[in-house]
Amino acid sequence: MRRTLTVLGLAAVLVGVAGCTSDPGGHGDAVDLEAAQEWAAGVQSEQSDGPGLAGSATLTASPADPDADPDDADDPSSVRLDFDAAKTVVRADIRCFGGHTAQVAVTVFTGDGNTSDSFGDTVACDEQAHDLALGPEGTDDVTRVLIEAEADPATMVFVAVIEGLTVERE
Repeated sequence: MRRTLTVLGLAAVLVGVAGCTSDPGGHGDAVDLEAAQEWAAGVQSEQSDGPGLAGSATLTASPADPDADPDDADDPSSVRLDFDAAKTVVRADIRCFGGHTAQVAVTVFTGDGNTSDSFGDTVACDEQAHDLALGPEGTDDVTRVLIEAEADPATMVFVAVIEGLTVERE
């Protein structure tokens, strides 16, 4: 009996230690979110708000949550940009931190906001800008943009939506 209790006690300790050291997400190299936030703040502060920038957003990209409410306005993995006047947008410059990948979707709404097109890509989180074309020639008459991101492990994503500029000659 004593030997059985000892074996059971040892098994319980091993299971407890294994539980403490396991990685339920399957990623032994999780992203340092504090460093990711500092990086994102630096990218955002360096971003020009001059001609050509329609808008930008910083998102917390996390693994997909099948139970998430799609109408949750406080969801840090999506940002909506509303424009005062309709714009022609040509691309989104996407950057992310942490050495993994992120899936980013940009949905553009035109006219009355009921018509939309979605564009997406998986980008390397190498801190470099990755272009996502928003249509073959861009998209005209855009009134708002919805940006969504997912990543596993969680990280920060910065997206700049670029406006097509028209040069008028007399």
